[in-house]
Amino acid sequence: MLAGCGVREQIPETTEPYPVSENIITDEKPQLSGSENTLVSEMTVEEVFLEDSMEFAENSAIHTDPALLYHNSGTEKGDIVVCVNAGHGTNGGTQVKTLCHPDGTLKVTAGSTAEGSLTATAVSGGMEFPDGTAEREVTLQQAVILKDLLLEAGYSVLMIRESEDVQLDNVARTVLANAYADCHISLHWDSSEKDKGAFYCSVPEVESYRNMYPVFDTWEQSHGLGDSIIAGLKEQEIKIYDNGSLPLDLTQTSYSTIPSIDLELGDKLSDRSTEQLYRNAVGIMRGIDLFFGKEAGDYDAYIRDTFEEIPPEKEEVSFDAEYPALVDRFTALREEGYVIYEAVPLTSLSMKTEPVSLSETVEEIPFGTYLAFDGVLEAEENVTFLHVTDIGNGLEGYVQSDLVVPVDYAADLQNISDVVDVTDDRYTYDAMMEDIRELCQKYSDILVWQNAGKSLCGRDIPLLILGNPEAEHKFLITAGIHGREYMTSQLVMKMIEYYADHYDTGSYGGIGYGQFLEDCAFYIMPMTNPDGVSISQYGEAGVTEEYAAVLRAAYAAEKQNFIYIRYSSEETAWYDNYRGNIAESAKLNEEDISYEEYLRLWKANAAGVDINRNFNIGWEADWGKTVPAMGSYRGTAPESEPETRTILSMASSEDFECYINYHAKGQVIYFDSYGMEKENANACKKWAQLVSGICRYDLSATAKPTERSEYGSFGELVHLSYNKPGFTLEIGRYTCPLDSSEFPAIFERNRETWAAVCMEALRTE
Repeated sequence: MLAGCGVREQIPETTEPYPVSENIITDEKPQLSGSENTLVSEMTVEEVFLEDSMEFAENSAIHTDPALLYHNSGTEKGDIVVCVNAGHGTNGGTQVKTLCHPDGTLKVTAGSTAEGSLTATAVSGGMEFPDGTAEREVTLQQAVILKDLLLEAGYSVLMIRESEDVQLDNVARTVLANAYADCHISLHWDSSEKDKGAFYCSVPEVESYRNMYPVFDTWEQSHGLGDSIIAGLKEQEIKIYDNGSLPLDLTQTSYSTIPSIDLELGDKLSDRSTEQLYRNAVGIMRGIDLFFGKEAGDYDAYIRDTFEEIPPEKEEVSFDAEYPALVDRFTALREEGYVIYEAVPLTSLSMKTEPVSLSETVEEIPFGTYLAFDGVLEAEENVTFLHVTDIGNGLEGYVQSDLVVPVDYAADLQNISDVVDVTDDRYTYDAMMEDIRELCQKYSDILVWQNAGKSLCGRDIPLLILGNPEAEHKFLITAGIHGREYMTSQLVMKMIEYYADHYDTGSYGGIGYGQFLEDCAFYIMPMTNPDGVSISQYGEAGVTEEYAAVLRAAYAAEKQNFIYIRYSSEETAWYDNYRGNIAESAKLNEEDISYEEYLRLWKANAAGVDINRNFNIGWEADWGKTVPAMGSYRGTAPESEPETRTILSMASSEDFECYINYHAKGQVIYFDSYGMEKENANACKKWAQLVSGICRYDLSATAKPTERSEYGSFGELVHLSYNKPGFTLEIGRYTCPLDSSEFPAIFERNRETWAAVCMEALRTE
């Protein structure tokens, strides 16, 4: 057992080691300078293999290579063998599984493998540092430096690996350490990006785990080893995370019959210069001396002597250099045939071992994680899975295709402009107008602001031109035509900011954003129904008293049409059942919808006219509501509303190549109308397929002779009256108004679509 700060009171007699290979690599040790403990006459280095007779050996799946046992003889510390395990570095290890616990029980904490898992990756691939250096390379550098210092101090060393690839999984490494060493230290760097400092993985305070064999016999000694090494690192003034430990259920801990720790020496942003690696080694050495009750040598002198022979090192890559390093990494992966994807779930995405929803989880992938897709597609009923590798840590597995999107350009998030606030659920008209003023001032050379018209309540309906107004290729973008869908306004405003901010740095398909915006121009109407947006956000306070009376009358006329239902997604929400297509038995409500909730769902303008049913295209069809309402009322005449006429004026002002309309919700793209010409229908489908391939929204064909088209809509006007290509993107998954938690995924899904549209326009010139 351990006492005090971790000094071992008594080291049990080491059992007779398992037979080792007769292949002795060398029997002479060069003369080393340093502490008095280095006065040795002989050192042998032997290859040691996993033997079937070793305890737990049957649980190893990868064990064809040997480890190297350096044995110092004739020194005070030579009888103590320290296992130095350079983390990762087993090719193919991510494709093999081993039991998390030798007794077959389930994992008790989450980590790279989820809590409750039976098996774990045999050896994970590790993460990459911002400059593209693999973690396995740095752990090996650290291990070799530590080995040399241990041998210099007189200890014996079991080196798990001294090359880029050793075919020993985590179980085999631990079993070899159990057989030949007195303690086991596995070296790693954490995958976070906080420069969090060093820590060791302690044993979780879970009774069943601490009582499991062999954890029961070793966990206190392992904590003593970890505490001693953290104390040694502190002496070197090395940054320590929290209290120096983090509880995790690890395969290594679960199989260890000797004191054993996983030591994380920092994370992606921590210093890993050669000098720092030597300082780390000295700190670990001091901890080992403390744990075994040995006198520390003059390790600082050893470092000074060693550094006289080390040439000056190049300046370390800083955090600011992460962005170009990531771009370079993307380029290298693409040259190897990979496609880069980004995870865009609302929270996290499960990477599975097999292309089956119920298969074991490799890891939970957070939003924004970059993945390398190798081209392997598998399908399970209606779900498509992609075989990918997590670029950050090298883990491989299958992910659902609808929760990832392909990306061409890695945005420099450290420098991105932050004018448009995307954290507020209510993106208001006033906030948008202030953002427009600031963006146009900041990017005056590529952004033009005009007022296209006014709403019923006198609000300006702005038009922004992004790019070259004289360009040959022009696109009209509309958003916010339905009041409660105001996240569409927030999205296009953030897209404007994104492209303006990355004008000089962004690229798609090898062409810079600047070139795109010189040859193309986006005419953008970010909020075509500002009164409707204000009603959805503020109720009666969003309009004058004249129109407040319209709202009250509309509520009185149709409040009984609204029923509260549960959708197939298990989401519950109010549904406008004016068509009577939902059975009475589906109702969850006993009372009518409240006035406040009714206005929150408002789609129309201040007069209760649905702008997207007010265009002169099939307007005369008698299918919608007959009085002003929150939505679906076409008005007293086509083009009766100022918002409708403003959109029409802009739509006919230029020879637009394509019209892009943003609505919510559904994650779907509508691209046709019944009765449109075949050539235009094909063009619409081409544009929609292009964008769908990026944002991963489903394509929906609505032009079926047996079904009613959405008469009076802007989309149909474009298709049938203008005979032009156009499509509608329905963003978001849940009921409008969309919650701000959806915005990050919506933005990343749509971020590169405008660049792709430009590239297609230039390609087909």
